[in-house]
Amino acid sequence: MSQLFYAHLVPLDEALHLLDQYELESDERDQLEEMVYAIFDHNIMNLIMQKVPKEHHDNLVEMIAVSPFDLAIIDYLKTHAPDIETDIMDVGKQVHYQLIPVLAKPANKDGGKK
Repeated sequence: MSQLFYAHLVPLDEALHLLDQYELESDERDQLEEMVYAIFDHNIMNLIMQKVPKEHHDNLVEMIAVSPFDLAIIDYLKTHAPDIETDIMDVGKQVHYQLIPVLAKPANKDGGKK
């Protein structure tokens, strides 16, 4: 999957790496990856829409629709929300920490011994 304009700012790969501990069929893995991407995307886009003034939303949505992988979107965001990179990193970390208990395989109750 291609990386969205904010992917370099969030620990998406770390979250996806948690899936490696499971034996998944290819289609199962794809579905779970799509859900992880969607969770990050929902939270990041929510943040962006809160930080960028409403009068710039239409232009921003058009930019993302045309080229969601273009890093110039970050530059555009910074003109309207100067701290947006830090904010995106913070939200990305929060999402990652929320996903860890959901995606991490539980340890055996006997301390990992069989």
